[in-house]
Amino acid sequence: MEKIQINYKGQQIELERNEEGKFILPDWVKKYEGSKAGFQPKPAREIIIVGMKPFNDGSYVDKVLNFEALPDNIKMTYPLIQTPKPAKKEKDFGMSGEEQKKPQRDEGQEKFNVPQKNRPTTAKNIHPTVKPIKLMSYLITLFTRPGDWILDPFGGSGTTGLACKLLDRNHIYIDFTEEYYDIAQERLQVSKEDLKKLLKEKISNGQQELF
Repeated sequence: MEKIQINYKGQQIELERNEEGKFILPDWVKKYEGSKAGFQPKPAREIIIVGMKPFNDGSYVDKVLNFEALPDNIKMTYPLIQTPKPAKKEKDFGMSGEEQKKPQRDEGQEKFNVPQKNRPTTAKNIHPTVKPIKLMSYLITLFTRPGDWILDPFGGSGTTGLACKLLDRNHIYIDFTEEYYDIAQERLQVSKEDLKKLLKEKISNGQQELF
């Protein structure tokens, strides 16, 4: 058994190599065994801006967040939440009609600036970046309370509105794309109870329930 010291990003790491010359995976690497390419975030980002009136005393946590009033399951993970992208069932939930081809990159478009995958795919909800209901519910719970108004100026397929329905918030939807407005209008016809049933079916891998 041979031990080898390597420098990785400024840290000294010790690896072991057996008689056949193969490296033995350390325990901290084994949890990634079987993954095809490791963790690869989508090459796109969205910025969330939280606006509020100025206040003279106290902190944001004291005046707005009111951490003690948050549900216990959110306190456990605050300020982070791990949420997988929505499944097709969640994206299409509440929609009728035939599936359509989703928008794709045009030939020659840079994949890092236009992140939609360039492969054939169909869905009833053809919005390219549908958000998880659970993620929007988490953000709404952090910054608002029941009865508050939520303004979404980039409403898209209406996920923020679905989260508002679940959490008893009022919702104002804005989007300049008529096609997305029609999708949101149909999705928002579903009942609160049906949404709860949908999300409870999706809870897995030890994720914290919001409802």
